[in-house]
Amino acid sequence: MGLSALLALSPVVTTACGGPGVRDVPDQVGEPTVVTTRGKVAAQKYDVRTDAGVTPGLAGRAVLYVPDSLLSTDVRSVPVVMAAHGYGDDAATWLDQGAASPMRDALLDAGYLIVSPYHEASFGNADGQSRIQRARTYIGNVWGVSGTVLLGFSMGGGISAVALHQKTLSDVRGAFLTAPLLDWSEVYPTIHDDFTFRASAALFAAYDASGPEEFRVNSAAYDPMRQPPSAYAGIRALVRSSPEDTAIDQNTNALRWIDLVRDQAAQVFDSQATGEHGTESHFGNTEELIAFFDQAIAATD
Repeated sequence: MGLSALLALSPVVTTACGGPGVRDVPDQVGEPTVVTTRGKVAAQKYDVRTDAGVTPGLAGRAVLYVPDSLLSTDVRSVPVVMAAHGYGDDAATWLDQGAASPMRDALLDAGYLIVSPYHEASFGNADGQSRIQRARTYIGNVWGVSGTVLLGFSMGGGISAVALHQKTLSDVRGAFLTAPLLDWSEVYPTIHDDFTFRASAALFAAYDASGPEEFRVNSAAYDPMRQPPSAYAGIRALVRSSPEDTAIDQNTNALRWIDLVRDQAAQVFDSQATGEHGTESHFGNTEELIAFFDQAIAATD
């Protein structure tokens, strides 16, 4: 099915039936924040402990965005977006900022619950995957879940790709990777500025490596580009990248990964963005994104 057909699909979302009960959102850190989307949908933003404080620090926390309609106890199940931020971003703020906030609003308008773990600089390692698992378990304990889709930007695109091939979650229906860092080998040989130097050092630290050779060994089971195509069998992915992105090369990351998974994926779409890394174009075209997620949630194969 092409993307034009996706755009013709009707939304598949779960909304409240009405009723007096308000669902309890446990283990909150501070008070929730009221969010009103561009579509005038009322929502709540929560910072929560995902395992009742067993895991200390930010590793045990996540940020939730929940449309008010999903807070009714009449709601039986919700579609979940598991979102992963970029290197240097903060789960508490990245979806509220200029370029990404219209995407956040479109997802809330469409009836999705968004959960964004604090990934810090985990780069998809075992710790990062456990943060995803804790966040998903938390959501499943508060709501029923009709299906989970992944959303990852930059480093978060790599984190989400690792979750796909590691089968971190059993109910993942699709993934949106935008400006994704998927070819980890390109980070350290091409250090050319302070930011890339710091990102390279953080990538090595995430895999307890002191140099390239040790990194290749320690990251072998995680690196998105070094897996066999069969590791991605049956996935659905929408991958958006820009030829003008000088931070993460489109050809060696997004396009090369699409070529890797194409024959094994149930669906993989190449969505073109414009401009530099993280520009509005990477988060825009929300009609395409919502149509893709709706179809992925509805899929039964």
